[in-house]
Amino acid sequence: MVNRIGNDWYLIAIARSISANYIITYDKVLISMRKELKSQDEVEVLTSEEFMEQYKR
Repeated sequence: MVNRIGNDWYLIAIARSISANYIITYDKVLISMRKELKSQDEVEVLTSEEFMEQYKR
């Protein structure tokens, strides 16, 4: 998985270190791996529109 993430590994590391629930991004690699990341790190990857939709609930 680290090979596919490339230079975005630091976003996941920061999210983990601060116990973030979400990473809001348009990064195609992170978005394509959202299910994997959520199951392994319990960090949900969303676009800003998806986050706003979820926030409205």
